[in-house]
Amino acid sequence: FVSIGERGFRTYQKMKKAGASGVLFRFETSNPNLFKKFHPNGKNLKNRLNHLGFLKNLGYFIATGSLIGLPGQTINDLVDDILLIKKYAHMVSLGPFLPTNNTPLVDAPNDGKTKQWKIEMNLKMIAVLRLLKKTSRIPVITALETLAGPDIRPKALQSGANSLMFNLTPAKYRPYYKIYDHKFYQQENIWEKYGLFKEKDSFE
Repeated sequence: FVSIGERGFRTYQKMKKAGASGVLFRFETSNPNLFKKFHPNGKNLKNRLNHLGFLKNLGYFIATGSLIGLPGQTINDLVDDILLIKKYAHMVSLGPFLPTNNTPLVDAPNDGKTKQWKIEMNLKMIAVLRLLKKTSRIPVITALETLAGPDIRPKALQSGANSLMFNLTPAKYRPYYKIYDHKFYQQENIWEKYGLFKEKDSFE
């Protein structure tokens, strides 16, 4: 399973031949104007969707989806997101947008009302996608747990999610992968349970 972004057809073809079978490749938003706004480096939605097309043709297991609550996003955008997910995804990967320090969108709205809207909309989109994609994998992603806390797991499962995401990275390595602030870590204790890591603080 690979998650390397836009690397072109030949790269993904070579990786498929080498043994890769799945790819995490979010389109982020179905609105081309929003996509352009949040990617001033010249990337565009058309190229992102072209990647999804050839990844599907290459036979990859595709995990894709969008961000919920992007500044300027509308309900119609989210409906279009659902339709794109229905078209390409074997596994649904969607979650709330989280404003993060040291990024251009750090000052995006993030009050209690906004957070609650994102949580409720995330659950609604899970429910709709479960109806549209009855056999697809729909995980409860970490960003949703970061926003809503551990009690969101049963609510998301009741809404239609059917899998969980466990973070197995030992604690001392987690600071090297930080895509948003206060990333949620459930106390799974898997390293301790199976005796795979002996440092006492590795899973705290």
